[in-house]
Amino acid sequence: MKIAVIALLKPSQVKYKITPLLRSGAAEAVILFRKNKYQSSDPKLIQYVLPAFMSYKPFYWTLTPFYISYKLRKHDIDLLLTYRFIPHTYYTWVVSRLLKKPFIYSQIDEDVVTLHQNLVGKLFVEYIMSSALQINTPGMRSLNYWRKVFPTKKINALHSTIDTNVFHPVSCEQRYDLMYVGVLTELKRVGLMIEMFWHLTQKAGRDYKFAIVGYGPLENTLKNLVIQLGLEQNVSFLGKQIVDNQLLCKSRIFTMASRSEGLPCALLEAMACERLCISTNVGNISDAITHGETGFFYTSLSPQDMANQVSELLDKYDELESVRQSARAHIILNHSFLSATKKWDVLLSELDSTQ
Repeated sequence: MKIAVIALLKPSQVKYKITPLLRSGAAEAVILFRKNKYQSSDPKLIQYVLPAFMSYKPFYWTLTPFYISYKLRKHDIDLLLTYRFIPHTYYTWVVSRLLKKPFIYSQIDEDVVTLHQNLVGKLFVEYIMSSALQINTPGMRSLNYWRKVFPTKKINALHSTIDTNVFHPVSCEQRYDLMYVGVLTELKRVGLMIEMFWHLTQKAGRDYKFAIVGYGPLENTLKNLVIQLGLEQNVSFLGKQIVDNQLLCKSRIFTMASRSEGLPCALLEAMACERLCISTNVGNISDAITHGETGFFYTSLSPQDMANQVSELLDKYDELESVRQSARAHIILNHSFLSATKKWDVLLSELDSTQ
């Protein structure tokens, strides 16, 4: 089966989402469209970089689906796959109409749900998604949401996966008690975690350390908050980093406090590295974390209460080794490249048999 991918994906997201598809025996070729070339030597991957003139937004917004359709005519594709609703699923819908080929919509985050909960957005989302052959979701919470909207459509939980051969525990100096990995935006509530960390440092007898990995528009605001709270010696902004197991294993606890998520790969990577993870219970994170078994959820968004939870986890860190081991076992079974490839094998074989 030849599959064309139309998506807005960062390089890391291409790796997480396209690698399992490329490894599927049912995928003969994957044709990927991007603004910049993705570095890969896989012979099954065919890439098209959008022409330079399409960096001009009016051209990009109007001509992209027609350019993609033109390039795909010579490949005789069987299926279109799209990630990100605006504008890429719309582009895919147009290409699908032009080429008369089916498409699968794959949800990444909760933005499409937010759009669907708006009256005008609801009509637009349902009109486009009703044309999809199938819908892939980040997890069961999203799956159940769309199942109520499209009760007769096939909906799969198939999304974030990681390479558990790369992300595994290693012995190294644990410099940090806490670590966060992600963008520095309001949605991620990093400021809330810094406030929580300040309460944690008020407990006597420990010199706690917190590493913040990533960058974003709130970076200066968050650094000023750290200064205001007198945490300059305790909080390290590590900036943009290549996130690997060596980095993740320098911490004991991985933390997130997002307002909304799909199913974040940074969390899955930390769990695969047997870090003790604590997060807000949003989006599809409950697909990865079972409270007390593979990780923990914050039970309150009070910075003081959050600090008390984290303090207890740090005090019992060694006793919670079974939780950390269970976290890795869960990721291998449900969120590894291998598990996703098996799902693609089944999905594509079923589609092939019906064509």
